[in-house]
Amino acid sequence: MKKMWLLVVLMFCFALPCAIAEEAPTKYTSGCYKYVLLEDGTAEITGYVGDTKLLAKLELPSQLDGHPVTSLGNYSLAACSKLRIVTLPDSLVTMGKNPFAYCKELREIKVAPDHPAFATIDGVLFHKGDKKLICYPHSFTDTEYAVPKGILSIGDSAFLNCGSLKSITLPDTVTTIESSAFNTCHNMTSIRLSKGLTTIGDRALYNCLSLTYISLPDSLVTMGSNPFERCTKLVDIIVSPDHPVFAMIDDVLFHKADKKLICYPCVSTAAEYTVPEGILTIGDHAFTFCTKLERITLPDTVTTIGQSAFSECGRLASIVIPQSVTSIGDSAFSSCDELISITLPGSITRIGDDTFNSCEGLASIIIPDRVTSIGERAFARCSSLTNVTIPDSVTAIGMNAFFNCGSLKTITVPYDSYAEQYCKDNKLPVAYPDAADWLSDDSSDANDWLLN
Repeated sequence: MKKMWLLVVLMFCFALPCAIAEEAPTKYTSGCYKYVLLEDGTAEITGYVGDTKLLAKLELPSQLDGHPVTSLGNYSLAACSKLRIVTLPDSLVTMGKNPFAYCKELREIKVAPDHPAFATIDGVLFHKGDKKLICYPHSFTDTEYAVPKGILSIGDSAFLNCGSLKSITLPDTVTTIESSAFNTCHNMTSIRLSKGLTTIGDRALYNCLSLTYISLPDSLVTMGSNPFERCTKLVDIIVSPDHPVFAMIDDVLFHKADKKLICYPCVSTAAEYTVPEGILTIGDHAFTFCTKLERITLPDTVTTIGQSAFSECGRLASIVIPQSVTSIGDSAFSSCDELISITLPGSITRIGDDTFNSCEGLASIIIPDRVTSIGERAFARCSSLTNVTIPDSVTAIGMNAFFNCGSLKTITVPYDSYAEQYCKDNKLPVAYPDAADWLSDDSSDANDWLLN
């Protein structure tokens, strides 16, 4: 017995480090900074907690509680909206997503000339080893900018909210544009992509409201979720007819090998659109903010509808989802105000978070029998929703799934089901199927006595 107990203890001891390794790192506070410890014992600054109302100048520390500061985390100085001048310590080695992305008054980043990892050129911050452009300060007023030759990548959110820029030129050395790199550059009318570009990240040019055209080089291999979402004036996406990876069909952008629809331009005024036969996937954010579309037809070849694929299509009133579809992403139809009814295919097993959030016209919906989970806020703010039917297969319903559904009269659920208990716990109106079958003409023989 003692040997067995010892074996159990040893197994626990070996398993414990693995469990600890999977936990989120402990967060610490030192002075005005939040930080975590990295594997090598050095510190990564994750946030600023001091008074930022009048904070115009900041010299980042080289140590926190005796730990060398080697990293700035994603958007770690986002709270410092009044920051104008920041000085980086020589101890700094790495940065996450542009730590200064929301420092809208930033005008100077001070870096020692012999800094081992970072450098500034004309006030723009770069990482030497990666040859990456990290941050183009918000407050710069130039209307044009040419990225220096030799730079390999444009970092995540590097030009976020740089409203003065109208034209940007990338050298042919740039191979990667990371996610949200030019997010909300409102006045940018043109961007010259490099001939060696291979990757464009998720929503890289999101909300570039003045961009009218863009030419994709033949070198481009990878593209994240719709890089051109909310580019409301983007008339031309130029792709060569023999491009090895991407293609245009009727001004809509596709990935050839994946047979994926990547971007339906929101500038289009067409009321109807039919996705070509053979397409397998509607990409993430592919139709977001296409406010003129009223009807969309999907072919039977489509198997996947991506995250936010049709979100904010304010006039979308009709869409038939074929039985071939097995996956519908989170927020896929959120804020489709005119969507009155929709038939979900029996092939799906999950309704994700916010899938129909704020669909104010949606009146009723039947959840297919294979669905096992309904995500958080899946039907929140569906103010016209009156009837929902949930099958016995559903064993998980997220928080606020029916939040603020003021017209909801009945949620039909099976007896003794998970959905029944969920409705009772959340004070939602419950009804049961076939409650009066014993009175109907087609009732079972056991009730024939009522018919004589």
